[in-house]
Amino acid sequence: FIKSCNKSIGIQAIEALDRRISVHHPRKKYIEEDVRKSIAGFKGEMEVNRHLKRIHNPDYLIFHGLRLSEMYGEHFQMDFLICVLQFQ
Repeated sequence: FIKSCNKSIGIQAIEALDRRISVHHPRKKYIEEDVRKSIAGFKGEMEVNRHLKRIHNPDYLIFHGLRLSEMYGEHFQMDFLICVLQFQ
């Protein structure tokens, strides 16, 4: 892997907010839902990561968490990109 899988700063921030905010805060349930969704997405990435780690071939380059820009200044994020040096 060129870049390893780690919990993003965004997930860490929403988890910290969830721990610190009062249970009586009117937005608490929305914050908890964001935490659940974020953690579920991270667990999915980790599951894919677990399978990709089984690839032990120097012809494969595996990138995680790429943020790329398009021609018109737009940005998008890719969880995983697998580049193969030789395809048959």
